Amino acid sequence: MPSELFRDARLKVKRANQHINELQRVLADFRETDFYRVVVEDDLQTGRSMVVGDMAKAMPECVPAIIGDAAHNLHATLDLVAHEVVALNGGSDKQVEAAKFPFREKRKELVTAFPQGPINIAGADIRDLILDEIRPHKDEGGNLPLYALHDLDILDKHQALVPVLAVTALMDFHAEDQYQNGVEGPITNVMVVGRWVLFDSHDKIEIKSHGKPTIDIFFGKGQPFEYEPVIPTLLRLSQYLTTVVNQFEQTLLARTQGTGHTPPTSGSHPPST
Repeated sequence: MPSELFRDARLKVKRANQHINELQRVLADFRETDFYRVVVEDDLQTGRSMVVGDMAKAMPECVPAIIGDAAHNLHATLDLVAHEVVALNGGSDKQVEAAKFPFREKRKELVTAFPQGPINIAGADIRDLILDEIRPHKDEGGNLPLYALHDLDILDKHQALVPVLAVTALMDFHAEDQYQNGVEGPITNVMVVGRWVLFDSHDKIEIKSHGKPTIDIFFGKGQPFEYEPVIPTLLRLSQYLTTVVNQFEQTLLARTQGTGHTPPTSGSHPPST
């Protein structure tokens, strides 16, 4: 029979996964549209012809909201864990309501914050788990991906996220001029946002195959996870937070078994960026 510990926290991870699945479906449907165009343009000033690729459609307007919803549910998982460990250790309704998962820029600030917050009553083993294994701080030794999730959730509360839609490859593309100089795909390992000059020539260019673009969405410049692909990043965070919830559960169960603090499980390291 599955444990009832941290049921609400696990439901938040499940809900985040539903948002991630929705995002995958939205992007898959968008890929099936005529969202990209490749055309020949003539530059009257230079006399050169250019093969230009560009987005013919903007990304679906629901994408930023779905990303924000996924990030919020993942972050809320941690606060629900904090609520539960405080409640299970005799915290009052007021203390449970005030409990939040602690994030600080510096580890020493995190250490100082514990005696001042309600999560301190959860016990030394919970404190050590947070300080030494989860490490929700930003300076040396901190869990930077988890802290970036914290920043992302704060950002989404104050302004809309602005992800970037980029072409990452162009398959089966072929264009050449009358002297058979040109470009033939696949063109891979690129990240092109907006207008893209694929080939230019002084001579007339013919597009023999317009190709099929591959696209992905990335976190925007200046945002947490800058230029990291959105869906793989959210999936790694989801998997990691499931591990974090399991670590809290094992720590509490270890008390009843009289074994002390449970070592971190396999795969408990934070997700890479």
